[in-house]
Amino acid sequence: MTGPGVLEPGPASGSIQRATDLSGTLVLKHDRFFLVSDAYGDVKRDQRGLGLYLGDTRVLSRYELRLDGQRLVVLRTGGSASWRGTIQMTNPDLARNPMEKGDAAAVLTRQSLGIVRDRIIADAFEERVRIHNYTMHPERCELTLALDADFADLFEVRGVSRPERGEYQPAAIDGDVVGFTYLGLDQRVRRTWVHSSEAGVPRPLTAAEQAEGTGHGVSLAFALVIPAGSERVLDVRVVSEVFDSPAPPRTLLPPAVRSPQAEDPEAAHRAWHATSTRVSSPHAAADRAFRRGMSDLRLLMDSGPLPGERYIAAGVPWYDTLFGRDSLITALQMLCIRPQVARDTLSVLARLQATTRDDARDAQPGKILHELRTGELAE
Repeated sequence: MTGPGVLEPGPASGSIQRATDLSGTLVLKHDRFFLVSDAYGDVKRDQRGLGLYLGDTRVLSRYELRLDGQRLVVLRTGGSASWRGTIQMTNPDLARNPMEKGDAAAVLTRQSLGIVRDRIIADAFEERVRIHNYTMHPERCELTLALDADFADLFEVRGVSRPERGEYQPAAIDGDVVGFTYLGLDQRVRRTWVHSSEAGVPRPLTAAEQAEGTGHGVSLAFALVIPAGSERVLDVRVVSEVFDSPAPPRTLLPPAVRSPQAEDPEAAHRAWHATSTRVSSPHAAADRAFRRGMSDLRLLMDSGPLPGERYIAAGVPWYDTLFGRDSLITALQMLCIRPQVARDTLSVLARLQATTRDDARDAQPGKILHELRTGELAE
């Protein structure tokens, strides 16, 4: 399966809305991938900086699920782990024809369907949407998934304005794969693939939705027939990569399987707890707090910047990178629990320690870096 080849550059995106508030957000993270969504599990344009991020780049800026054009009703949100979450939902009343509501009976009454969004972050973002029909007869519905990728630099999301941006390619659709491509001013190509378990019917976003994004967003429609007492499943996988060549790769096919080197988040957390100092007390609440704290610290572990290196990041979501002060203080406080963190962090910081004077970067021989950034603006 090949892409459309060389495409004409797209227009600059609409203005990036500054993130000033994180209230009501759900955050999932593993390594350098993290997702910030609203309570419905959606990603849209607002003041919270919602999106799927790979390091310092927002690689998915719109990810909205609708049933017959309507937003679902949240029943319960649960996060079994920092890298996995579940949202239980149901349908609102859905009229036969929204343009002719009148006294017409709803064709699908509320709570007829149970919808579960089960998602996981690893080397990709994966979501399984399960729709269960609790009625006594088959139900027809249309599931839509609106997508866009603005490839905004994290500093843009935090409020830095920039005079110019790189070039967007029109979204490419090939069967069950949607590809978004951006050529940055740093001459790196950033590409995001969205792969669904079945091909949806492409539909353009509304003019207002396009104006809020890159101008190349798409919406996929999935027509579903769900037998009584049965369920339908839609799997979605989002992968993003950065290429150092100014020529975009021609293939549209995303990595189909997890690479052998990819870290399994569940196994990584299990190994983290098994090889760290164990602490117990007569108080169950204290034990739970300690274990939760250890899980949160594992959440902050990132790989890089070189293969085989790792460090503890300063915070999620906007400080998910190496900070000299924050990483060192955290490593020091963890010495009696997990000294490996200090070893790894010191190794990375020592390699990056300044050896010459560079006034533009405030570098002097012996100084430890303040903050490591690898996004387009930093480049």
